[in-house]
Amino acid sequence: MKLSAPPPPPSDGAPGTPDGQPKPDPTAAPGTPVADAPGSPSPATGPKLAAWPAWYSGVDSALVGLVVAFAFVAASFVARNSDMWIHLAAGKRLFAGEYFPGGSDPFSYAAEGRTWVNHSWLTDAVAYLLYGGTGKVLVGAKAVVVALAFATLIAIRRPKFALWPWAACACVGVLAAAPQFTLRPLVVSMLLLADTLYLLFRMPQKKDSWRFPGAIGVTFWVWANCDQWFFVGPLALALLILGDLVQKYGFNTPDEPLGDPDAEPLGRLPDTATLAKALGIGLLACMLTPHHIRIWELPFEMTGASGVEADPRLRQMLLAPHDNLYLNNASLGYNANGLAYAILFVAGAAAFGVGSVLGVGRVRIAHVALWLGFGVLSLLSVYAIPFFALVAVPLVAAQLNAFSANAELKTWGDRRTRLLLIGSSGGRVLSVVAISVLCVLAYPGWVHPDTPVAAYARRVAWAVEPEPGMVQAAEQLQQWHTAGTLGADARGFITNTDLANYAAWYAPA
Repeated sequence: MKLSAPPPPPSDGAPGTPDGQPKPDPTAAPGTPVADAPGSPSPATGPKLAAWPAWYSGVDSALVGLVVAFAFVAASFVARNSDMWIHLAAGKRLFAGEYFPGGSDPFSYAAEGRTWVNHSWLTDAVAYLLYGGTGKVLVGAKAVVVALAFATLIAIRRPKFALWPWAACACVGVLAAAPQFTLRPLVVSMLLLADTLYLLFRMPQKKDSWRFPGAIGVTFWVWANCDQWFFVGPLALALLILGDLVQKYGFNTPDEPLGDPDAEPLGRLPDTATLAKALGIGLLACMLTPHHIRIWELPFEMTGASGVEADPRLRQMLLAPHDNLYLNNASLGYNANGLAYAILFVAGAAAFGVGSVLGVGRVRIAHVALWLGFGVLSLLSVYAIPFFALVAVPLVAAQLNAFSANAELKTWGDRRTRLLLIGSSGGRVLSVVAISVLCVLAYPGWVHPDTPVAAYARRVAWAVEPEPGMVQAAEQLQQWHTAGTLGADARGFITNTDLANYAAWYAPA
């Protein structure tokens, strides 16, 4: 006679969950259904745990597409800044063989023969190739670069975590950085900083590997030939190293490689030795350029020059976000762009502060040092705001991921569970609507600061347009030189920076 095994004793259930029901994975992204455990009770015998709706993943992907589209349209406007002509003129002379990187300034009247440290010679060459006489392709390429920068930031997100906070933070970052989406080499620095952050937070790390330092070296080498703001790349690595050392020796809590790096919102940074190795290789790569040691010249926007107070246009280039002129002027910071910058600043401080107080996630000193360092940099110059926005997006979004990872869904009868589901669902719907509205507002240029001249509004268009009066003046100077009315030694003087830039472009090659 065959005896059957006795039935198993009834399960006591996990604390805080219905009997026999599985506990949701706190690291799972919202939208991941909770699987039923074998032998789980049917609805007739007990309530089931609530699950994140399956439609979350589709909406989150749509949000990312909308944010990237918003970045593209926000950067798609007619280029009218006069300094682009000096870059195009440099590119033209590069291909004509009249100028070589590391050589003398071909446009200098007051200091002829002086060595010109042109950090953006590579960007100038590419810009001239893309210009084509109208600038449509050039402005379109600039918009693509901006969109790629924010898409790269969102790509840092780990698969186990919700995508919604990354899209929302990136949208605020686009709005904060939008005033600096002009046709300048600075937009290339935005993309290369985003690439650097991706290498830091998303690239698989192996101890004693040269893969990460090599990738940083190549990135910094290209960067040093593209824009004078390349120094923010080495600055980011230096801040992370400083924060790591403070955490190890000041707080005696080293970041040990425990568990799966994908289980943390930003993974794990390379160890201190690898970061130092990457920084050293990156600094050396920056000097393997035509300008060598002279490459370490800070931008004019950071250093200024004597006598700039007499020129209101030059003085405006030295604005800081805490200046009264910036805070009280709708054409500068008293607008939605300034508000977005303030939101990123406050959100970062709140996320790190709440996380450290409540012990939610692992607040690393290296992350705090990176956020704080770029925050201080942005307070020194409005031109540094885009770089702070790029750094703040992954840091703030990761902290939000850490908060949401602790959210546990129980039954629908639980008040906290209802609030979580309603808030998450409503927040996603509102985000889709808000970002869609921003894309529409970008078409007439309403996501940019106000301009006193309505014709100069940054509405969506792809073109490069010079000032008609400046073109006439530059062409007249060219005619005088061609006719011999102005001799070789008759330099004259130009008191307007815009006219000097146009004259450099329209001068005979």
